[in-house]
Parts: sequence; structure tokens; C-alpha cells
Amino acid sequence: MTNTKKVLTCATQIGLLRNGEHFQFNQDVIEDVPQEVAETYHFDTQYAAYVSMFEQEDLVYKQNQGYASTVEITTKNNKRNRLFLFLKSIIDSYMYCPKEEKYKAADLLQYAIKPYRRANSKSYSEITAEITNLVQTLKLEKYAAAVTVLELDYAVELLEEANTDFNTTYKARSSEKHGRKVQTNMQKIRQDVDEAFLELVSAINVMYQANEMVQKDEETRTVLGGIIDKINALIVEVNDKLTRRGQGTKTETTETPSTPEEPAKLEITAVYSKVKDPYDATGITRGKETLMEWTGGFELVNEKGDGPGKIVVIAENSSIEEVVPAEDILARSNKGCEFIMIRDFAEGNYKIRIETYHEGKPLSLEYAKIIKLV
Repeated sequence: MTNTKKVLTCATQIGLLRNGEHFQFNQDVIEDVPQEVAETYHFDTQYAAYVSMFEQEDLVYKQNQGYASTVEITTKNNKRNRLFLFLKSIIDSYMYCPKEEKYKAADLLQYAIKPYRRANSKSYSEITAEITNLVQTLKLEKYAAAVTVLELDYAVELLEEANTDFNTTYKARSSEKHGRKVQTNMQKIRQDVDEAFLELVSAINVMYQANEMVQKDEETRTVLGGIIDKINALIVEVNDKLTRRGQGTKTETTETPSTPEEPAKLEITAVYSKVKDPYDATGITRGKETLMEWTGGFELVNEKGDGPGKIVVIAENSSIEEVVPAEDILARSNKGCEFIMIRDFAEGNYKIRIETYHEGKPLSLEYAKIIKLV
């Protein structure tokens, strides 16, 4: 009797995996299918295409995981911002000083600092440039004496050191990003990998069935049958995992067509501070790590797919809005993102939306709830 062993279909199941799970599944498949076997049994073309697509997924996945220096950059930026705000607030406070010498010094320094008063609310690169210019200005002979009168020489030095320290770390991360950059996004590359995987298993199935019907070679049955068993074990594990999440589907053989699923709704489902209770849309701390979740399987990407899309925060009863700097978007996936909430808005109620690209078209989604910044 003919052996009907085949690799099980799993297109639907694979599509439901999270990015990390999808990456691990395909990595396991490649480990279970040696290249020499693909060459021996003449499905090396499909194997090479699959491996090539997976290498692209590897690049995109690593790019989307954030960077080792992200936390360090945030910490160093907060440090220099505190020093900048300290310097600015001391100068402002001396405008009320009864001692004329100190009042005049503060008045002069307010003029010097005026072009840079909002430096801490700008993008990382802009903050660096403005603080560099501010420190250079305060060291000019015209202003240096006033800095000394207010006993702020040490603060200026610390601010300069903190700015230089930040910029060194930031430039190192920029080099890291440049090395990782790829011209695609996770959603697109996952589809390509899945197609290549199905081509590969189809070729394996054909070779195994041909052997069973014609050659009946025991070595071929053992080698290809063993690979089929390993891949099927991975697919069963995937389905079990999805079932525990309430997403599992019946696993069927390759000869049974899969039933198309209803596309998931494109919707922002939650925005909340990373350190607070999830799904509490109030009390989001400005300048702190914030999480956003959505459904629909899309990613936050720009038009070229080589960087993040936009996160826009808007005052509830105003047209004033601000875009989260790209460098403040810390991590992205097809389930959501992590970012640093806008730093310089006042406390109060705000709306938030994202601007991205989905299936090659612009996509703008606004969160249905009002968030409160504190």
C-alpha cells in the first residue's frame, strides 16, 4: 500500500504567529532540512530560495528589535535635559533676585539662552546642536562673567560633558542602525518567507510520493520521511501554541485547501505607560516609555519601509500637535510599538494617531479613547 506521509499544511497557522515565533519556526525548519539532503534529492532550488528569504527576515527582525544602546541613550538624554532645565530655571529664578548684580547677570543670560529655551523638547540631534551652541555662547566673554556671578560655571561644564557623552553614544547607535538597514518590512518579508516555505515542502512531498510510487528506495523513505516527521512536529507545536491562545485551527494535509479568514480589523486597541497598569488610558507619563497595541497585522513604517512611521499627539481641544521623533520609537512589531511619550506638552487630555503604510497604501489610525498626560 502507498505511504501517504506528507508535510501538513500550515499557511493559516504560520500567519498567526508573532514575529519572534515566526522567526524561530523557520529557523528550526532550516536546521531540520540539511542542504546536502536538498541537493541529493533535487529540491535545492526551492531550499536556496527559502533560505535566502529567511536571511532577509533575520535582518528585518533584528532591525525591529531595537538596539542595545537605546536604554543608555534615553538615560543620557534625560541627564542632559535635567541639567539644561536646572540651568534655565536658575537663570529664571534670579530675575526675581533683590541683588542688582545678580538680577543684571540673569537678565543678560536670559537673552543668551532665549534661542534655546525649548531645546529639551526637540529631537535628539536638535537637542545636541542647540546645547552645543548654548554652551559656546555662555563661554563667550560677553556672558562668561554673568555665569560666574550666578555661580553656574560648574553647571555649564556638566551640561557640556553630558551633551558630549550623549552624542558619542548616539553616533555609535547610528552606525549600528546603518549596518542593519534593509529596504523592506516584517509583514512583507514574512509573506515571502511563507511562500518560499510552501514551495519547499511541496517539493519535499513530491519527491517522497514519487519514491513511494516508483523507486520504493528505503534510504529515501527514511531520509525524507524523517524530515517530514520533524517539520510536522514543528507545525503541531505551532498549532498547540495558537490553540492555547484561542487562535488554533484544524491542521490538515496539503491536499485540503485552507479556508480564508476574515481580515483582522485595523484598530489601535490600547495606549498606556510601560510602568503602569495595562489598558489604563489615563496617567501616561510624559517623557517615559509608552506602549501602543493594535490589530490588523500591520507595522509602523514609513513609505520606503526603511524606518518608522509617525506617532502624532494632539491637544484635545486644539489643533496643536507634535510628532514623536523617530529616534524615540524604541521598538516595533505587527502587534504594536514602544515609544517615548512627548516630553514638553502640558498635563491634560490628548488624542493620538499613527500614520503608516499598509499593503503599499497610506494608513492613518486614531486611537478611539482620549489619553491623559501627567
